Amino acid sequence: MQKSPTTADRPRRPIRRWCVVVILLVLSAVAIIFIPRGESTEAIGNNERAEVATTSESAEPNVVEIDKYPEDKDTADSDTATDQPPAETSLEPVGWFSVATFNINWGNRRPQDTVDVIRRCGADLVLLQEVGPELETYLAKNMADLYADIRFRGDRSKYYAGGFGVLSSSPITAERFIPSRHGIFGYWVLKLTLDDRAIQVANVHLQPIMFDGTEGTLGAFGRLMEMEDVHLREIEQIYKSLSSRHPTLVAGDFNSFSSGAAVKYLTKRKMTDSFASVTNQPDLHPTWRWPLGQTEVKLRIDYLFHTQQLETLSSRIVESDVSDHSPVVSRLCWKEMLVEEQKP
Repeated sequence: MQKSPTTADRPRRPIRRWCVVVILLVLSAVAIIFIPRGESTEAIGNNERAEVATTSESAEPNVVEIDKYPEDKDTADSDTATDQPPAETSLEPVGWFSVATFNINWGNRRPQDTVDVIRRCGADLVLLQEVGPELETYLAKNMADLYADIRFRGDRSKYYAGGFGVLSSSPITAERFIPSRHGIFGYWVLKLTLDDRAIQVANVHLQPIMFDGTEGTLGAFGRLMEMEDVHLREIEQIYKSLSSRHPTLVAGDFNSFSSGAAVKYLTKRKMTDSFASVTNQPDLHPTWRWPLGQTEVKLRIDYLFHTQQLETLSSRIVESDVSDHSPVVSRLCWKEMLVEEQKP
C-alpha cells in the first residue's frame, strides 16, 4: 500500500484511498482487522461547549474568516433535556426542518448522479465533505433552483479530500473555516436561520486512519488507538469553539464507530445522535461501504448530532452508489414546539 499522496505527488486524483480497518470485538475476543483502503483522511473528536473562541482560532495559520462570527446575547442552552430517544408520537409539530450530511468522495466523477441523490434527500440544509473543484462548479449551477445560498470552503492544497460544501435554503449569516490543530481537514462553522430561528452548524470531516502498508495486526491496532486520541482532540477543539448560546448541529464524516472517542464525547455533553435516537440497532445501518475481495466492509461512520433544544422526528440513510458514503437525512423540530403540540 502506498502512503497517502499529497499534492507534491499529484497523481491528479485526490488523496484518498481509504484505509479501513475494522472492528475489534473485545468482549468476544474477536479481532476484525482494519483494512487499508488507501488514501483518505477522516477523524473523530470530543469537546466541551464554550463561547465562540475568536482570538485563539484566528491566531491559527490559514484561518479563513469570511464573516466575523459574532458574539451573541441570547440565553444559554436549556438543561432540561434527556438523552433518551424521543417518545413515539403521531402529532405533527408546527415547525420542522431537515438536514443532510453527505461525503461525496473526492474521486466522484458522476456530477449529475450526485445532484440527483442530493435532490432525493429533500433537505433544507445539506452539508458536504470531500468536494472537488469540478463538483463545486456543477453543484453551484445545478442546485441553485433549490438552494438560496451555496458555498464551498476548505483547503485542498495538501489533501484532495479537504473540500467542504453547504447548500442552504436560508441565507447564511456568518461563517468561519478553522484549521484543525490535530487533524488534517479542519472544520467549518456556520450560522443561519432555519424555521425562523438562529442555529449554529459545524460541518466536520475527522481524520482517517492512515496506513503506510507495513503494519501487521498489532500495528493496525496501534494506529487505531493513535487515531482515537487524534479524534478526541479534534472534536474537543470543534466543540469548544462553538457558542453555548445557540441550538447547534455537529454533522459530517467522523470516520469513527459509535463506540469511538468522538461520538462518546458528544454524547456525554448531552448532544443527541439523531439517527440512533429514532432507529433500533442503528449500527446495523451502514453509511459507508468499501469492497474487499469477495465481500464488502460496511460501517456507520457519518453522524448528525444536535443539542437538546432540538428533537429528531425521523432520520434515514439515502442509499446511493455515487460515493462510498450514503447521505444521512434527519427531520428536526424545536423541542418546545413538540411539547406544545402534545398538550391537550
